[in-house]
Amino acid sequence: MDPGPDTLRLQPLDDADRSAVARLLDAPRLRRRVLFSGLNQLHPMDWSPERRTFVVREGPEVVGTVELRQEEDEPETWELSVVIEQRDRVLDGARCALAGLFFAFEVMGAEAVWFWAPRDKRAVRRVAERLGFVKLHPLLVPGGKPADVFELERQTWQVRTVTELGHYLGAPVEITDNTTLWRGEAQGFFAVD
Repeated sequence: MDPGPDTLRLQPLDDADRSAVARLLDAPRLRRRVLFSGLNQLHPMDWSPERRTFVVREGPEVVGTVELRQEEDEPETWELSVVIEQRDRVLDGARCALAGLFFAFEVMGAEAVWFWAPRDKRAVRRVAERLGFVKLHPLLVPGGKPADVFELERQTWQVRTVTELGHYLGAPVEITDNTTLWRGEAQGFFAVD
């Protein structure tokens, strides 16, 4: 099946992608903590049982990452992180987040997925609300910006979130674990032969 020109494809991080992903994550807007002058905390990336870093491609271009990180003290809970280059299409981040949620709940068996977002990211907050995420508590993130933590539980994913796929998946998204390929469209996610 030809993925089409607007299809975003998420695939596991491999060694050939590390430099492109590192450049993307090193953008000034994504800087983590400054440990001391000239040295920034690196964003970890890996493909392991506890951390699934997906590379997001549009055609051959790396345009972002989606990461799922398993909680040590609650292994059925995963943290979701989405980083997408500045894009003309405003829903690309939401499309990637939905692919990450699908993978967490339907492939990894998650019971809950959470993320944090700075309070000034109103679009992210609107998407979270529409998908059924619940705001849990405030958080002070590296750099001191106020943020909030949001969580989505499996039952809400199954009952509410999947009904919103049509709104966000007008253009498809594909996700693979290098064994199975799933395609997300307005009707839902399905395995592709």
